[in-house]
Amino acid sequence: MSGPTTYRVSENVGVLGNSQKQHIDVRKYFFDFKRWLDRNETITRLSNFAALPGQAAWGWQVDYPFASEPLDVVDDFPLILDETAILSGKTVSLMLASGTPGVSYLVSFLAIAGTGRAKQVDIVVSVTPPPVTSPAPGPPDMPSVPSETIYETTELPAGAAGYIYVNNNTLAPISITLPPTPGVGQTLTIKDIAGNASTYPITIIGGADIEGEPTLTMGYNYNWVEITFTGAEWVQV
Repeated sequence: MSGPTTYRVSENVGVLGNSQKQHIDVRKYFFDFKRWLDRNETITRLSNFAALPGQAAWGWQVDYPFASEPLDVVDDFPLILDETAILSGKTVSLMLASGTPGVSYLVSFLAIAGTGRAKQVDIVVSVTPPPVTSPAPGPPDMPSVPSETIYETTELPAGAAGYIYVNNNTLAPISITLPPTPGVGQTLTIKDIAGNASTYPITIIGGADIEGEPTLTMGYNYNWVEITFTGAEWVQV
């Protein structure tokens, strides 16, 4: 999952702005209503909001291509929104995944406070294709990027780096413990190649924190994360 994006919602808000994600990203969005809510108010529920003229609302989450002209590409991979937003007092969080590269989507909802006041939230999400890179040829003795395929719960050894392909065949959730005593700049790319992480989540255990948390869970099929050690914690890159 790519890093979280936080939006602060003020009293006068239109479209909150643009956000970019890759097709393979799973991105978490946080909406902070502290500036809009009164001291004793909280967000109690989300509600549906009408889409563009001539389009019907799709429940509290609205997910449609945002374009005034016909799309140049077919929306083969519609943007996926987590069906359940998480309400936490004055904040709302939701997850976005997939989306067709080259298409922008307008995501909208109404946040309703306990007093009945409602705030419209709009955000334009543009999906970019993943970068395609070809490694430059190096000297004959230059080692290739190391890779390893694992099939079950695994503790990675000290110094492990490169690509970790997860082909979970246990029919159960598994965990991956990151290497002990990592070095600054040590980088791992972990990828679900079995395509079953939504059914059998992959929990990454840090030892050192992963962006402030002790664990990171991969819960979407074919999800991938790339993390590097800063000397204090693991961060996604």
